[in-house]
Amino acid sequence: MSKIMPYGEVNPSHLIKLGALECAMSSIATSLKLIGRDPSRLLMHYWNMTYYRDVLYAGRNVMRSRIETFGDCSLQFLICRGSLLEMQQHFKNGCLFLYQCKASKLPFFPRNMLNFEANGFDHYVLVSGYDEDSDSFCVTDPICEHIGLVTRQQLEAAAMVEQQYYCFTIQPFEAGVNQPSSQYDDSVLVSKYFTMHYDAQAFDQFIDHLHVGREWDSSQRKLWTERNILSIASLIKMRTIVWGYMTQLQSIPSGAEEALQILHKQIIKLWNGISFLLLKYKMNDDAAIINRIDELVQAVRKEEAAFMQNIISQEVSS
Repeated sequence: MSKIMPYGEVNPSHLIKLGALECAMSSIATSLKLIGRDPSRLLMHYWNMTYYRDVLYAGRNVMRSRIETFGDCSLQFLICRGSLLEMQQHFKNGCLFLYQCKASKLPFFPRNMLNFEANGFDHYVLVSGYDEDSDSFCVTDPICEHIGLVTRQQLEAAAMVEQQYYCFTIQPFEAGVNQPSSQYDDSVLVSKYFTMHYDAQAFDQFIDHLHVGREWDSSQRKLWTERNILSIASLIKMRTIVWGYMTQLQSIPSGAEEALQILHKQIIKLWNGISFLLLKYKMNDDAAIINRIDELVQAVRKEEAAFMQNIISQEVSS
């Protein structure tokens, strides 16, 4: 069997499964681990907020992620038109691909995990090699923990646009060769990433839909609520992961860690409270429940702002 696999086989130890809506960053983090880089340097800055397609979540636009800062790797957006066979040469050059696709068209993707596709969310998988004998690609999907071969025909059928493939190439720099000068280290420029990927207006958009939802029919309100319960569960997981990496990499001065730990616990408590009340809201659109959710969202907004400002202050003073 003839395989083109620049970094060898992906195995379960490489998988990094983040939140339910974090397929792109899960694939990027998994690829970094595969090529021997530490994804924690990227994930420690992953404190995001956005409201996209009526869902509040902690994701970010991967096109704005400067991965080379954190792992001596380049991440470039590439639009391929034509056959996926063009990927072969890129594999030979040491590239990996983050492939944008429709989860429902992937032969391995669980049908019970398609909650967000109908709402317009794309899916991403890692493509790390090609098997010439079977005309198949080595595809890894950390979200559903899949590692295996997918035929070229199947992968082409799953593309977001026919005969046009949106990919990100991920390629490590060779030691001492054409590496960009890095002004960052493990401990820094958190403020840059907070301001770039944190949209405070997302809270207002969520609250607006929360109140407007009373005018929706029960099926529309139920769908919106269920999706936001899932996305907030993912957000809680990401907040915990990010805090873990911040402390693990010792990016926070020891004197400030205790205060930040208290803030972090309060933030998680508030998000859990919002999630619990959304469950009640799904069953009953009572005004008292809506108002209480509104109060908790405003409270968590203030706590997150305080958390970020505290970290930025530590960064400036260090």
